[in-house]
Amino acid sequence: MMAPATQPSGLRRFLILFAASPLALTGLGLFLLTAGIALIGPWLTPQNPYDLASINLLDNRLPPGSEGIDGYTYWLGTDGQGRDMTSAIIYGLRTSICIGVTASTIALVLGTALGLIAGYARGWVDAVIMRIVDLQLSVPSILIAIILLAVLGRGVGNIILALVTVQWVYFARTVRSSCLIEREKEYVQAGRLMGFSHTRILLNHILPNCLSPVTVIVTVEFAHAIALEATLSFLGVGLPVTEPSLGYLISAGFNYLLNGEYWISIFPGLALLVTVLSLNLIADHLRDITDPRLQR
Repeated sequence: MMAPATQPSGLRRFLILFAASPLALTGLGLFLLTAGIALIGPWLTPQNPYDLASINLLDNRLPPGSEGIDGYTYWLGTDGQGRDMTSAIIYGLRTSICIGVTASTIALVLGTALGLIAGYARGWVDAVIMRIVDLQLSVPSILIAIILLAVLGRGVGNIILALVTVQWVYFARTVRSSCLIEREKEYVQAGRLMGFSHTRILLNHILPNCLSPVTVIVTVEFAHAIALEATLSFLGVGLPVTEPSLGYLISAGFNYLLNGEYWISIFPGLALLVTVLSLNLIADHLRDITDPRLQR
């Protein structure tokens, strides 16, 4: 008599399902590549694009593959200030990813905590938190971010605060919906009868069962934070000139497109597109493997 086949563990099953999608693996590979380049960027770039001593204004707007006055070959060309586009894109990618990671992580913690409190406590606490969520979701997120930055000013800290403000509501609403279902289940009732504290029930029992949809949302919001920061910097209300980002680089080269100097804007745009697309490919497959209704 043959022994019954053992079922793979939860993590192993998750990895098997994730590896079954070529698109998800492609997205993961692209993101790891861009994140790796951004992480070791200062050791890869031949120039610090925001160090005035390393910039030669006579090398401005050189096309890709041109040789500068100092003999260095600019493989992606230079911008209007003579900065090497390869170096500027890597530095900008590093800044954009750091802002996206920080903002989405803070929004995850804040939104999850408020969502758990609202779903578990119910009553007036739930009503107040959800009315704030509904009010904020009725206004476009980019408009809220622009208003906040107009009041607070430009800078990395302020733009992270603006991104957290517009993102926490998505986590709060999702976690609250899951918590409303979980709080009525038998294991929660048993925990209350055994005298467990509300904090222990929330953190040890309800929270782990609310993490599946949050996994998808945090990936989507990570991509959303990078794209929104780039949009704000493109509009001139995000990061200042001294703090590079992909959005600012695209904006700086926009005026040169009509002159045929496409590389100043196109190459940063491609870097932004690859980063956001890779995260969306990962999030799309995570949605499929965490939703039982979408699994075959």
